[in-house]
Amino acid sequence: CDILRAVCERAAHSFFVPGNHDYYGHGISGMIRELEAARITNLNNSSARISIGGAPLNLIGVDDSHVGSPIAPLR
Repeated sequence: CDILRAVCERAAHSFFVPGNHDYYGHGISGMIRELEAARITNLNNSSARISIGGAPLNLIGVDDSHVGSPIAPLR
């Protein structure tokens, strides 16, 4: 988690969406807590708008279609 925090301190924005490998054999809720504790935004079934060089960029994250509960954000 210290490595993630170091990366995030240098990045303007950090996001994640769990995938199928995160659901198998891992404690996904613990992983999500660790990533969020490192101030990495969970985009699972949600969206965010950021700006890069003054240009807007919409990011959309959708859960895994096989083992998750995908719901495309309407934003």
